[in-house]
Amino acid sequence: MGSSSGRLSALFHPGNIVVVGASDRGPTARQHADLVRTGYSGAVHPINPRREQVWGGPCHADFDALPERPDHVILSVPAGAVPDALGAAIAAGARSVAIHAAGFGEGGDAEGRALAARIRAIAGGGDVPVTGGSFGGFYRESSRVMTLSLSRVAEGKGSPVALVGQSGGVLMFTYEALMDRAIRPTTVVASGGELLVGSADFVAELVEDEQTRVIACFVESIKDIDLFGRAAERARELGKHLVVLKVGASPEGRAAAMAHTGSVVGSLDAFEALAAELGVVVVHSVDEFVDAIELLLRTGGLPGPRLGVISHSGGLKDLVMDYASRLAITFPTLEDATLEKVAELLGTGSSVGNPLDTGFPGLTNPDLYRQCVEAVAADPNVDVVLVQEELPRSTAKPREEKYLRQLSEQATGGALGKPVGTMSLVSYSLTDHARAVRDELDGIFVLQEASRALSVITKAGRAATPAKRAERRAPRGDLAAVRAGLQEQRRPGVPVALSEHDSKALLASYGLPVTTDRLARSVDDAVKAADEIGYPVVLKVSGAAMSHKSEIGGVLLDLRDADDVRAGFAELEGAFARAVPGAPVEVLVSEFVSGGTELVLGLSRDQEVGPVVAVGSGGIAVELLDDVAVGLPPFDESTAADLLARTTAGRLIGGYRNLVRDAGAAHRATIALGDLALDLGDLIEAVDINPFVVTGTRGLALDALVVLRPAAETVAPAAR
Repeated sequence: MGSSSGRLSALFHPGNIVVVGASDRGPTARQHADLVRTGYSGAVHPINPRREQVWGGPCHADFDALPERPDHVILSVPAGAVPDALGAAIAAGARSVAIHAAGFGEGGDAEGRALAARIRAIAGGGDVPVTGGSFGGFYRESSRVMTLSLSRVAEGKGSPVALVGQSGGVLMFTYEALMDRAIRPTTVVASGGELLVGSADFVAELVEDEQTRVIACFVESIKDIDLFGRAAERARELGKHLVVLKVGASPEGRAAAMAHTGSVVGSLDAFEALAAELGVVVVHSVDEFVDAIELLLRTGGLPGPRLGVISHSGGLKDLVMDYASRLAITFPTLEDATLEKVAELLGTGSSVGNPLDTGFPGLTNPDLYRQCVEAVAADPNVDVVLVQEELPRSTAKPREEKYLRQLSEQATGGALGKPVGTMSLVSYSLTDHARAVRDELDGIFVLQEASRALSVITKAGRAATPAKRAERRAPRGDLAAVRAGLQEQRRPGVPVALSEHDSKALLASYGLPVTTDRLARSVDDAVKAADEIGYPVVLKVSGAAMSHKSEIGGVLLDLRDADDVRAGFAELEGAFARAVPGAPVEVLVSEFVSGGTELVLGLSRDQEVGPVVAVGSGGIAVELLDDVAVGLPPFDESTAADLLARTTAGRLIGGYRNLVRDAGAAHRATIALGDLALDLGDLIEAVDINPFVVTGTRGLALDALVVLRPAAETVAPAAR
């Protein structure tokens, strides 16, 4: 038996398996064959009232006909038959149930969603874990259970790696790639539609599993983000590692958001912000997924992201430097003592640095190369050593094999004291000889293709030191009144956009600086407001329906006197009438601010993570520039500065070419927006401040939009 002892132990270690809907053809026949192939020792009982024989033995009509209490039940029946079959399985004493059928509202159909609701009603409050629908099956080495059809299983001891994901196809390809690298996952779970048991449940179970050190997840969505977060924190406590390949929100869905922030912040951005705080490694391709598993399994985790790189080729060295520039990776400078040692080894005329090209001397002298590796590894500025080498595809290249075995001996002997591994110039396929050599190399990681290796090592190294989150401040004293005011404006089923005037008033109440504004409903009111504010001024159409004013010609800038204001008001009356026929005109008169650097500050409510704050380059081309960093509130001066520094805009206002900008104003605005997110995040769908202009002496929100979340639908009581 395996060491999993949590709620899902009944799934991973069943005493028997019952297949409802068993047949001699199709998925159930394959599952039976796979269980025989893997050597599962328990009984496998088929149920099908229309069959007397299946798989060469008797078939049972129902649960009452079974010779023993069911343990793990597979439901392979049409979706409409699942609720009754599920109820019967639970009533018969099943300890776990897997729904392999599909058709539970995945496409949004009402009938499928009704079936899903019935399933939740039957099993949602009980102790029996129910996986699926569309459950793809699982493999567990310790119990020899395989209901997910893998083409091969490990011979001998497996590797402490678990794969969890909503796509069985992605997991199977990942499994095969890992097997080629002599990594033999001991657990594979294709969680499917996750009506009740989700990815977070499996992660939480596997974190406590003694057989598992690396958990790799491919997910489309995480339904219980709090459980996932607790499991990730627990993994760190236990020295285990979590790798996630996550599908992000579609561009179409983001573009439909009412506020610009919603169109540039997707669920992947929000999840990555959370992952940075949890120390979770997030990758962006299946190749990186495989590499990250290899890296974390072989090293046990990295101390940091600082890379010392050694190559045999000046061309590869140049490529590595170009790759690093595109990936925003900076190689640490080696200590003078390290450089002197390496220069002495390589001889007069050698060019030493990081990356280090050992050239022909390193390529032909194993002892010299060994000393170069030791010198770079000993440098205090280096966390990880990455060398150019690849697995030999045949015995025709003994040098590669000799150098790899020497590197393995250095790593396992403790002479290096830091993680060390290899990269190749290009990706390559593994022959039987290459796989055999890899299986004998202890203590080192073997990655393919230099740019991918740099990316994965940097991501894993950064995850070793989770991003810090500021302490939450005390809520404002009048929070109850503010919340009540917003509640009154919400509407069932639809989001509500506040006017710019009301949006700015809310932001200003949190200390976020905004322009001086006045509302005007007549030309005389507009002139009076402009006289009070001081010329020049800006005129804008106002009202909740005017969320994107510039797109309808509803913004007039730099109006310098009363005549300009009168002419401008008449022009906006026409724009207002075209946009909202019959509605009374409302114009916002604002101070005119010129110069400065335009930022965007935004708040978006992610469906999984909750409120997230975005900062970056603003103005009319915010989507085009795509220069936005996302973080989780709350913030303090340090974390707000770190967030902004991840953007080009942040580097610009941070003093680029001696540009003088009040970066602190942007930091304080970010802090204020984070406080608002925590106080009102359950009421607010999005906040868009664009632009927030930063000058040399201040920062100001020139435009703002707050969108309230739809209120819950209220259902009238049925008539008696």
